[in-house]
Amino acid sequence: MVAMKPRTKAKWSTHVAAWQASGESARAFAARHGLSASMLYARARELASSPAPRIVQVVPKSQGEGSLPAEVGSLFVEVGAARVRVTAGFDPAVLSQVVRALSGVAR
Repeated sequence: MVAMKPRTKAKWSTHVAAWQASGESARAFAARHGLSASMLYARARELASSPAPRIVQVVPKSQGEGSLPAEVGSLFVEVGAARVRVTAGFDPAVLSQVVRALSGVAR
């Protein structure tokens, strides 16, 4: 199987995460979003078999020129040039998929 391009992978990661969070059947979700149910299943399987994001060391940045102010109960995750704000109560599965998608784009 040919690997998905990073942009395609990010798009399908978003679709699959939304489908899984919706609780809908693949057929119902796909119909509502103008997608193919068989493609949704195939992309979900392909993304699930993708290597897990590698573990990285987290190094706090000191606030300086160009940094955003820290807010209580939130943090920023940087992957390549992307910065994602994570607040209390986030969904770990969605964050994992976002990081996975951004990791593919950042390469």
